[in-house]
Amino acid sequence: MSEETNTTPGPGPTGTAWVLVNVFTAPRDAFSALAVRPTVLLPIVALTLLNTAVIVGYYSQVDTVWLMQTMAADAGQALPPEAIEGQGGAAMMGPVMMAIGTVGGLLQVLIPLLLAAGYLTLVSLFGNDGVTFKRWLSAVAWSSMPTTIGMLSAFVNLALNDATHMRPTELNMLSVGNFLGLEAAGGGFVRTLLFSMDPTMLWSLALLTFGYSLWTRRSLVVSFVIIVAPLVIWLGGLGLVVGM
Repeated sequence: MSEETNTTPGPGPTGTAWVLVNVFTAPRDAFSALAVRPTVLLPIVALTLLNTAVIVGYYSQVDTVWLMQTMAADAGQALPPEAIEGQGGAAMMGPVMMAIGTVGGLLQVLIPLLLAAGYLTLVSLFGNDGVTFKRWLSAVAWSSMPTTIGMLSAFVNLALNDATHMRPTELNMLSVGNFLGLEAAGGGFVRTLLFSMDPTMLWSLALLTFGYSLWTRRSLVVSFVIIVAPLVIWLGGLGLVVGM
């Protein structure tokens, strides 16, 4: 199946701002436009900047000594005093953790996007869909835009509340864990997963499923299975490794 036969361009303007609005309000029109003119800059910049802003805002407020002690306690360990004093004390820990968190946050956005686009490109290669890596990267990036709502909720949380003794899992006010009223303290794979997930992620999966179905002309059920298969395998494997 050629790339041209999988595209159904929509009428009207197809600029970046137009796509941004329609990916939320008219996904069919947005994906039809992206099939003809795939773009990635705006969603990637928006995702990385918002994620970085939340990380910088968090580490500029949180008590880093308390955070390290809390993380160690959740892992069933005790943080030795020399682990703090030997690194130049608490004054040095904040900037170091902020720098590590910023780089990690950038990679947390880029790596999943690239892996997902690479996976879908491989599937298209075997399925003879004719959809290129650039188009899949565009689809994955734009489908991720609803997750910015969760990032904005975390930013609002930081602006309105004292984050001195706030765990990272408590940042996103829309997380499933917060909705269920779970206690943030403590470790465990399931608890961490619930605090890491929010409804906007399901929204993003639904968008990508719809876009995949539209571009490849496969059913929504088959498209959903293809989209979530690597995620289920990864979460299942991670759960087995770290323990439930």
